[in-house]
Amino acid sequence: MKQLLYLLMHLRKKNWIASLCSQRRVDDAYHDRLREPTKWAWRSRNSSSSTNSSPLMWWLFVSLSLAGCGAITSERVRCPKTSILAEFSKSFDSQDGILIRSDLDSVISECSGGGNQTFVDLRLRVTSFRPLPNFHNAMTIKPSYFVAVVDNTGNVLSRSNHDLEVAFEEKQTTKVSFVRLEEKVPVNKEVTIYIGFNLDESQVKFLLKERNKHITCD
Repeated sequence: MKQLLYLLMHLRKKNWIASLCSQRRVDDAYHDRLREPTKWAWRSRNSSSSTNSSPLMWWLFVSLSLAGCGAITSERVRCPKTSILAEFSKSFDSQDGILIRSDLDSVISECSGGGNQTFVDLRLRVTSFRPLPNFHNAMTIKPSYFVAVVDNTGNVLSRSNHDLEVAFEEKQTTKVSFVRLEEKVPVNKEVTIYIGFNLDESQVKFLLKERNKHITCD
């Protein structure tokens, strides 16, 4: 806004200087004949200057009005905390004896207000892998994940389950999926949104076994 005001003021200053220089040229041209500019000429110049400044002031008014509207519509809403649970960030699916792993890589949130609720736009990234010896055929898996809203006392306010369809093409070993969904949270409570895979008992045992392989004791 400061740059806009400076530009408008600078343009007005340039017009004033150009008008002054023009007047000086007129005075020099008629100086030898001792002829002064008539009142009509001054009136004409003043009228022209007033006419030129009117559109300038109108554009200034419109720009200020639009800037005010932009300040209102660009108001941001504070987003609640979002977290991918480390214990549920990986999932293993077995199909035809082939073990396929999926990882919850990241989550990004954007929020907007709506009365006594905050609308949270979540964007998830999931990467799935299958081993090289079994990448020849097309394959589809559907890992399940959850989104839970929990308050600061540990109460689960809401929980929803979702299925992600991951389709491997022939000779494809890695598949990156992007998911977008919306959650509603109350504005008068401090909450955290947790995301993770739905794991059954066999998957939990397998993940614990895999994790223990990487733990070394001194």
